[in-house]
Amino acid sequence: MKAIVVAGHGGPEVLQLVDADEPVTGAGQVKIAVEYAGVNFIETILRKGPPPDGPRPAGAPALPYIPGNEIGGRVIETGEGVDASWRNRLVVARLNGTGGYAERVSVDLVNVYLVPDGANLVDATALIAQGRTAIGVRNDLGIVPGERVLITAAGGGVGSLLVQLARTAGAGLIVGAARGEAKLELARSLGADIALDYSKPGWTEEARAATGGGGFD
Repeated sequence: MKAIVVAGHGGPEVLQLVDADEPVTGAGQVKIAVEYAGVNFIETILRKGPPPDGPRPAGAPALPYIPGNEIGGRVIETGEGVDASWRNRLVVARLNGTGGYAERVSVDLVNVYLVPDGANLVDATALIAQGRTAIGVRNDLGIVPGERVLITAAGGGVGSLLVQLARTAGAGLIVGAARGEAKLELARSLGADIALDYSKPGWTEEARAATGGGGFD
């Protein structure tokens, strides 16, 4: 099968298309034909490697390696102990940080999630990392209707989802903080009542003033 390997540190040019070994599907695993692989910012940092005078990033895989931490595709094989009904189902899966930039992967079933009928596989793949983080934050906060919510990094992956989740939960005031007009406009378009640039002095005072001085819940 074909896979993309990081053979050395650097820019995108270090990504190489190579022939790789077919993954073995062990007990409790499924093999997935990959249709989409997620690309996360941390993966670009690991690909670039440590700065000349800095330490190796924590958790950085040893070279060479196949990048990719989440994938979407169709189950083509089931391992021992896995119900055959999983075969031919559309799924998304999270890996252990590497392996997703390949035509096929074998994954522990505990890390595989069925894509609901009618859902878009591209969206499902994009949501598996930031989406589960945003849902976890939403659940921990327990946002209830009418509450005042401040969301930092509101133009990023997790933050943009939290803006939407807070709006769906019925928050009375959503203030999104981000850097730059493009991200501020994105936060507004997703449901933020007010968007503030946190690279500018005084934004925290503006945020508190938006609540009438009472602060955020």
